[in-house]
Amino acid sequence: MRVLIAQPILARLGAVTAIVHLSKYLTSNGIKNRIVSSIATNNFIKLARSLNLDVVTKTIYSSYDYITKESSAHRILSDFSDTLILRKLIAAHKSDYDLINPHNFPANWASILHKKPVVWMMNEPLDIYSTTTPSFLLKAVRYMGIKADRFLVRNYINQICVNSYVTYRQAKQRYGKTPEVVFFGVDFDKYRNGYPDKVIEKFGLEGRFVVLTSAGVLCPQKNQLASIKAIEKIKKYIPNVKLVLTGGGEKEYIHMLKEYVRRTKLNHYVTFAGFLSQSEITNLYHACHLGLYPTKEQGGLLAPFENLCAGKPIIVSPKNGTAELIKRYRLGVVTNNYDNAILDIYNNYNRYKNMAQSAKEIVKREFSWEKYGERFLSVFEECYNASLAQPHQMRSIGLRIS
Repeated sequence: MRVLIAQPILARLGAVTAIVHLSKYLTSNGIKNRIVSSIATNNFIKLARSLNLDVVTKTIYSSYDYITKESSAHRILSDFSDTLILRKLIAAHKSDYDLINPHNFPANWASILHKKPVVWMMNEPLDIYSTTTPSFLLKAVRYMGIKADRFLVRNYINQICVNSYVTYRQAKQRYGKTPEVVFFGVDFDKYRNGYPDKVIEKFGLEGRFVVLTSAGVLCPQKNQLASIKAIEKIKKYIPNVKLVLTGGGEKEYIHMLKEYVRRTKLNHYVTFAGFLSQSEITNLYHACHLGLYPTKEQGGLLAPFENLCAGKPIIVSPKNGTAELIKRYRLGVVTNNYDNAILDIYNNYNRYKNMAQSAKEIVKREFSWEKYGERFLSVFEECYNASLAQPHQMRSIGLRIS
């Protein structure tokens, strides 16, 4: 069995971290694989070369931050372009592979109708261009896009994989399919040690009680506005509090966040750190006092669990993909009352720090990339074997392909 992995953008983000580990695992187990992408960053290409990953990409950019600074209209055009580019790349390489494994949208759309079984890693269902004030046109595009997505996935994706119980329920509700749960792993060894002094000086964190909301993208789904509002409520109780927001993101959303900070006079309490390297993120995990993740319904466990690798307490939304795991293993605080949770941690910091240290050991033991690779490979094998048993069941719109 040979696997062709498809991803629209290759940068240092959660989904791409998972792809890197998946490719490494497949290679180590003698499974030929290749990653195709419409866009990659210079840093990712350097990483891929250092790990001997087989990567084919159409365009290389200097940074991910440049890629994400787009309006909704530009993103619609970009996704349309990415779909076409990925389809061409997949078509050019599919003859050498037995199965296609798309990840983030629009890779799943680009992967269908190639007469190959498709296993989609659904990190989140399609929620097209969520903005705070969508236009009528954008609402119409969103409605039609979600309808099209439901039809295509239901009819032309062989198997859906998800990385949390939240996305499990989302997949069943939207697509009427029962997905396989494949939890992400965590790079424990990369995040357990850091050099906080390097970022304390850079971001002016000396003497501050640091709350970190770490993400690759600033967007409504990540809900960084909730982090800012929590700081607004507690600054009179913790005068030295400092919120650090990492990531690039949606142009309109970032403008709204900065305007809110300016209007509420929170500039002294909030820092927009931008898109950072992995080493800087690691150092921030160690420099912060706690991690705050108020995401709306979304899978993935990388950022909160990476924070735990540094032994720091975390607060997550009940809708976060990690919430049920954090409750089950008693790894942190699950709540919507972010301001109260921050104050409780501040007032009882030693107790929460001890909880985080225990959680750190659980993360090391229970959430490895080896387990992620094993689970994914078993799903690939099951889907591929099913396709061999029914070679004439590949579908096309309106007709059967034989």
